[in-house]
Parts: sequence; C-alpha cells; structure tokens
Amino acid sequence: MSPGQKSPIAEFLFRFNGIMKEGMLGGALSTAWPLLDIQKKQVDMKCRKTRIDGKELYELEYHPQKGFGNMKIRMYFDPTTFRHVRTDYYVSIKEDATARSSDTTDPMGDKNVIKAANPNGIMPIGQAREDSHYTLTEKFDDFKSRRHNAPYRYILEYSIDGNGHAFIGHWTFSANNLAFNQLNLDPKIFQAQK
Repeated sequence: MSPGQKSPIAEFLFRFNGIMKEGMLGGALSTAWPLLDIQKKQVDMKCRKTRIDGKELYELEYHPQKGFGNMKIRMYFDPTTFRHVRTDYYVSIKEDATARSSDTTDPMGDKNVIKAANPNGIMPIGQAREDSHYTLTEKFDDFKSRRHNAPYRYILEYSIDGNGHAFIGHWTFSANNLAFNQLNLDPKIFQAQK
C-alpha cells in the first residue's frame, strides 16, 4: 500500500458501498442487518439446501432491488440452529476498466520503466481488458451457549482475480467477551493504547 491509497478490501467496500449502506457486513452481529426487519427491505430471496465444506446448510440468495449492481449475495444458515454461519458476496465485471494492468514489472526488474509509461498501473484506453472477479466471504464460528448465543469468531476472506493480478486476504477476529446494549461504558475503551 502507498500513502493516500485504499487497501484492496477498503477499495472493494468503497466501490460496492451498498454492503455497508444495507447493513450487510457483520451479518447478525450488526444491528442494521436487513434480516432483522425484512418487512422494511425491498428484496427478493430464494432459499434452498446446499453443501459447503461437507456441511449441509440453508442457502439464502439475497437480491436487493437497488444499490448492489450485479453483485450476488448468498447467506448460509445452520439447518438445525438457524444460526447465520456465512455470507458470500461475488462480483464479476467484464472487461474491467478499473483493474490494474498485468504488466507492472519490467522483465529486467526495473519498475521505473513501467511507471514512466503507465504511472498508475491502469490499463490504457483501447487495450483489451480481462474480466475481474471479486469475492468477499464472511464466516461466523465458535458459537457459545451463553445468553446471546453469538459467534465469538468472525473470519473475513477477500480475493481479487483479474488482468493477471490476484490478491487474497484473510482476517480472523476472535472475541473473549461480547456485550450488547451497554449504557455505562468506560471512556477509556475509546482511547488508543500505546
């Protein structure tokens, strides 16, 4: 990453901001999650059983009427507990004009040669472009039999494939304690630690 540039996942969330506006990211952990009040949302949904990683799950295809372009959203639920265990967001863009050029390094290793000809790595107008594929997956795991029955592990996986470039990111967030609707929060928790 360079100063002033977004990380790949930040660029995805900026570009496809309907995920945030709709309250999708974070699934059931988000108080804005659309399935908490489906009557207000204008969506089409289809449900079926499927298998992922050897597990049988309910797959819910979620189709908002606006703000998501050609994004495909699939949410997965455990068929016995109905816990939300996964969401996949998938976007495929034909001849993606925003994709980076696959030619980012000189065969001799001199990056300055390419930067002089193409400083941003964006493909020149008129040059053939490949399709780009973006996948964001959220996984919810480590459900504990406690008062809230919430996932204590949240996994975020992101990948880009297109124009000779690939990016794969994986983040795991684990919680020791979850609290909801806390009114008396200590202001120190909002201060950065050194």
